[in-house]
Amino acid sequence: MRKLATAAIAFSAAVFASHYLVPPDYYLACGALCAARSLSAIFLKNDFRKRVLLIILAAAVGFLISLVSYTYKTVPAREISDTEQSVTARVTDYPEIYDDYTIVTVKLMGDKVPKLGAVLYSF
Repeated sequence: MRKLATAAIAFSAAVFASHYLVPPDYYLACGALCAARSLSAIFLKNDFRKRVLLIILAAAVGFLISLVSYTYKTVPAREISDTEQSVTARVTDYPEIYDDYTIVTVKLMGDKVPKLGAVLYSF
């Protein structure tokens, strides 16, 4: 359980750092640096080696997951933000009806539209 907590803390710290401290251009470099630093664990012994490998490799995975998320979610959304386009929206889930509003989850479709999901609110 402590090993899992150690990996989760390292992963969360890397995601936090990539979101708030590191510019997106350096996500891959930080992930590669963490992976390369894991080779230094060869010189350590026993349980401490496992702990260091968990920390460093979980941080590398955190940076690489942030890179994937940025590449496949943030960049396509920024490309179409502040533009007017005619799109087709396919409803992907049942609407959630509340007292004052309704929420519908849709998938945007069209020629130059990235395959993104969206949430429509009707007040």
